[in-house]
Amino acid sequence: MAGDPAVVISIMRPQFSITALAMLALPLLACSVETGPSVEFKPAATASTTGSAERPAATEAATGEEEPISPRLGFVQNGEATALENGGRVPLGEGTVAEVFIAPYPPDWQTDVHLFILDSETFEPVTDVEVELEYEMVYMDHGIDGLPGTKVSDGHYVMPLDFLMYGDWSVDTTVQLPEGKKHLRFIVKFSP
Repeated sequence: MAGDPAVVISIMRPQFSITALAMLALPLLACSVETGPSVEFKPAATASTTGSAERPAATEAATGEEEPISPRLGFVQNGEATALENGGRVPLGEGTVAEVFIAPYPPDWQTDVHLFILDSETFEPVTDVEVELEYEMVYMDHGIDGLPGTKVSDGHYVMPLDFLMYGDWSVDTTVQLPEGKKHLRFIVKFSP
């Protein structure tokens, strides 16, 4: 028995079950481009129904016409995600809007969120604001990362995002205004 070549070969050859092979392949599947379900964005209202305060100033000023709606950025309100152009404005409350930019665009592994907190009538920066951000993957639990926003200038805050993998990411922002806290939630779609 000890000299039997069949016994020696079976001892030296590792035995893998189907379950063990599946467990080894799981990280490869999880890191593929297809990450599972995706948040569906509903189309944004047209500029004629939302008024000029909702229209991103950067888009109109640069081209004179509207760009197509972003498939990579959405604003969540009342449980629905609405497509948002990079640089689009969202209401923060009475008299205040946030202009939202992600850079680089489309998002990359390291992406910054730039928030411009503005008066909704004059579009002047709002002062005495604090911004905090938490973000997590929508359909996978990698934990929640949180950080305070860095003030670049009055009304302009930047917060870095470090994505671990492709997929939909929920970005929850808390803005402390002089009149109280406001919450914004965005979906950033990170894909190749």
